[in-house]
Amino acid sequence: MSFIAISVYVYLKWQHKKRIDRMLDEMEKSYSKFADHKANERMQKRIAEYDKRHPFKAFKRKFKDKIKWLL
Repeated sequence: MSFIAISVYVYLKWQHKKRIDRMLDEMEKSYSKFADHKANERMQKRIAEYDKRHPFKAFKRKFKDKIKWLL
């Protein structure tokens, strides 16, 4: 019985994640013409530099991003 409950919980969380991702993609497309692309490039560069200096924190952040929808 608990396996069914856990399966339903994971399925509902996954569906919620898909809905949120779809909404965010639509928002990103609609506002992308106003975005400063250089700022995004600078931010990605800073994230990469931080990840090189702190590999364990980078691993934890990436891992949490992967399972965030499940929590």
